[in-house]
Amino acid sequence: MALASVILVCGAVGCGPPPPPESRITIMQSESPLTMDPADHTASFTMDVLDPMYECLVRFDQNLNIVPSLATKWSVDSSGTKWTVELRKGVRFQDGTAFDAQAVVDSFNRLLDPDRGLAAASRVRAIVKRVTATGPDTVVFTLASSYA
Repeated sequence: MALASVILVCGAVGCGPPPPPESRITIMQSESPLTMDPADHTASFTMDVLDPMYECLVRFDQNLNIVPSLATKWSVDSSGTKWTVELRKGVRFQDGTAFDAQAVVDSFNRLLDPDRGLAAASRVRAIVKRVTATGPDTVVFTLASSYA
């Protein structure tokens, strides 16, 4: 009798195989994303759309602790102005290009370039003086002053 009830309930709510994956996603928000460029906005609604699509060097866990993402570990010098970041190996962009230290340098240089006029650049320019690759998987962030 119990098995018959389970079969009846599953038949009513569709407990069969999962549907095929969709080729599109629908997001309902009160405002459209301003851009698909994570460096060219400061809007919360835009960030809500872009966050699941772009991976950062670090992320917050469920307890709001900073944990590795594309960075595997990092250290700071005694002055608090040089952060050395080790990058995850074997990562590729969607087009197959390798993720490496030079990609991080290029990404941050784009933000640091005052001629680019990127909206999110103001968050970085006041803090980061320069970003350099010291190896294929190592990046050094030199800050204008000590900053967490």
